[in-house]
Amino acid sequence: MDRAPRLLVLDAAYSLATVRSRHLEYSITSRDLDGFFEHVWSVYPMAGTDPDDPSPHIGRVAGEDLDIRNTFIEGRAGRYEWLRRLGPINLIASQVGLFTYLWRLIRKHRISVIRVGDPYYLGVFGLALARLNRIPLVIRINGNYDAIYEQTGRPAYPRLIRSRKLEKRIEHFILPRADLVAGANRNNLEYALANGARPERGTVLRYGSLIDPWHFEDPEERDPIREEISAGTGPLIVYVGRLESVKHVDEVVGAFAVVAAHHTDARLLVIGDGSLRDELMQGAAHLGVGDRTHFVGNRDQEWIARALADADVVASPLTGRALVEAGLSGTVIVAYDIEWHSELLEDGVTGHLVPYRAVESFARVIERCLDDPGEARSLGARCREHVLEMMDPWRLMQHERRVYAELLGISSGSSEGA
Repeated sequence: MDRAPRLLVLDAAYSLATVRSRHLEYSITSRDLDGFFEHVWSVYPMAGTDPDDPSPHIGRVAGEDLDIRNTFIEGRAGRYEWLRRLGPINLIASQVGLFTYLWRLIRKHRISVIRVGDPYYLGVFGLALARLNRIPLVIRINGNYDAIYEQTGRPAYPRLIRSRKLEKRIEHFILPRADLVAGANRNNLEYALANGARPERGTVLRYGSLIDPWHFEDPEERDPIREEISAGTGPLIVYVGRLESVKHVDEVVGAFAVVAAHHTDARLLVIGDGSLRDELMQGAAHLGVGDRTHFVGNRDQEWIARALADADVVASPLTGRALVEAGLSGTVIVAYDIEWHSELLEDGVTGHLVPYRAVESFARVIERCLDDPGEARSLGARCREHVLEMMDPWRLMQHERRVYAELLGISSGSSEGA
């Protein structure tokens, strides 16, 4: 290859409006791997499908430069105003337009590799683009979809593919055909391997290089947030994540109600938003802790880093990148023993793992942490030390550069900015 490689990323996690409202730009702009990729085009395919997303949901494909190496592109949930009442047809028209746009973009800019964020719709979309343009396809796996189905009984993407049986067929078609399958952790990679991904084409690309630098700051130097939310001086328990059923936020609220019966000055801070917000607020009020539960919505990464460091306990029933952020805060974590959590937490050594969905045990362990703050601080400190080593951004970025270099047959140090 006689030039620096270029990357196209298809990711349905966040629209540009959400990225900006939550100050997640770093997780997007870091995709160029410090100049290994000359340019990265990050694509959000269906702006407007999420009712909480303020992005325009009908119109043409739109693009915007985030910096000199990164461009953000958005497809829409619909293409034409006159098809507004025929949503499925309008969606198809929009996606056909997006596919054509990206096909031309790949040819015009000689894009080297495509990466997608799931093996389902994006997997099919990405595979078609990759094969038509004869470039490699990388699938990044950010969840154990089999475990999620066991927990919820719902497909991974119920709004788009309503049958888990169909999702499984797509998995077994797409995963073996990927040129590289990258799990965000060992658990996620093992899920992919169990569903057809080829072992010789599998690797782990951890979250560390995507974590905002605010979370690596010394927790002792982060300003507290309690006064800003009128949380008082009592114990503070923090949850960070989406307010959706798969995250079991209702169980955090339920556990807090148990804790609050014994620690009457304790507060719960819920950071994040989602479809269950009103229901969770009503549930907290019903349990008698509505006045001690603070729902603050989405916050920027600096504020989240401050809140995590200011907490006495972080409650993490099922989290991904947020678990890494919590681990870097120096605050003790109480988590369910599910999915990848045991890769980061060792029970009684770097945190606490509780049997999955054992709400009463979850509450009792939080109480133990509050009753023995010295031990809790020791666990939190050991966890931060462990996470700093496991998620070292420079080391993980070098590994990712080597993985892509091997895939593309180039030197990992041959690009500008290397």
